Formats: sequence, C-alpha cells, structure tokens
Amino acid sequence: MTASGRIRREGLGLGFLFEAARHYRCQQHLLAWGSAAILIAGGAIWQGGVHPLVALGLFVYGWLWWTFIEYHLHRRAMHWIPETPWLLKWREKLLPHITHHDRPDDPTVPIVRTPTLPMIYAVVCILIGWLIVPFWISALIVVGGGWGYVGYEFVHYATHRCRMTGRIGRRLKQHHLFHHYRDETVNFGVSTTIWDRILGTHYTPGVRRAAA
Repeated sequence: MTASGRIRREGLGLGFLFEAARHYRCQQHLLAWGSAAILIAGGAIWQGGVHPLVALGLFVYGWLWWTFIEYHLHRRAMHWIPETPWLLKWREKLLPHITHHDRPDDPTVPIVRTPTLPMIYAVVCILIGWLIVPFWISALIVVGGGWGYVGYEFVHYATHRCRMTGRIGRRLKQHHLFHHYRDETVNFGVSTTIWDRILGTHYTPGVRRAAA
C-alpha cells in the first residue's frame, strides 16, 4: 500500500477518543462536564438572552484558552520542584505529576483524576470572571475551557493506555511520550502541540530545545 493509501485508510485516527471513553473516570468527566455544558448553555440562551452562535463562540474561545493554560500548567507548575518539602507536598496534591513521571506505565498510578477538583476550580473561575463580565459569558467561557480539560484527560489517558493510529493520534502519542522518555524540557502540550511550536519547546529531530 502506498503512503497516500495508508493515510486515507487510517484517516485522522480519532478512534482513541472512543477507546478512552470506556474508562470509568473519563465517563465521569463526560457526565459532569456534559451536564454543566447543557445547564450553562441552556441558561445563557433562554435566561441570559445570549444568541446560540455567540454562546458557541464563547465556548470555543474558552476551549482555546484551555490549551494555553494546559501548556503553562504543565511547563511552569507541574515541573516546578519547590525546595520546601511542605510546599512540594501541597503542589503534588493540587497538581499531581511527580509519581506519574516516575512510573508512567504503572497501572496502579491513576492517569485520569476525578472531576471533583477541576469542577471546584471551574466554579471559582466563573465567580472571578463574573467580576469582569456578565455571569453567562463567564460561565460559557469557563465551561468551554472545562471541555478543553476533558480533551486533555482523554488524550493523556490514550497516550499511555490506548492504540493511537492515524495522523492526529500518532503525532500526539509520539509528542507526549518523547516528553516522558527522552526529554522533560520539551513537548509540554498534551491535547495539542500548537503552543510548543509557538513558544519554542517543540522537539524537532536534530535540534535540542530546552525550556527557559
């Protein structure tokens, strides 16, 4: 089979999302964030008078913001090692990452967290945003970001536990596993590679790029 024929057969390779959806914690995220999206979108359209296309745009805007936040949380916070033991302990409670890096293939180490803490963060962000913009706008943006977080959890789980073929799946898997097994100073994005490319931390064969 030719290369072009193989690409057409494999397609984009998004089947890993459905495979990840079989995991019970991924299902918890779908239920939690799906319910939130329905309630917030419904309230914004029917109670807040937000046009459906505007609501969709705000939702997508929040999703895009999440990709930027995801990159910096991983790069700046999850890979920050405080010198103070108690601070390191709390950092790991809020943003657990060290154990995952130490044992990325250990099935006893959870990859997908429960949605409880992210949902609390979301409520806090909505209330803070409400100080700046109307409630429904803040809520739509944050819930859109929440669905970006769902995408992160699905992709992260899949890169460690699922087969990922096709153009998108294969690239995401290679991108993240390089970060784990070759160089922790590159490839911080999980659900997308765009911010690594923009901010200069994307691994390119033959070129070593270290995080600042």
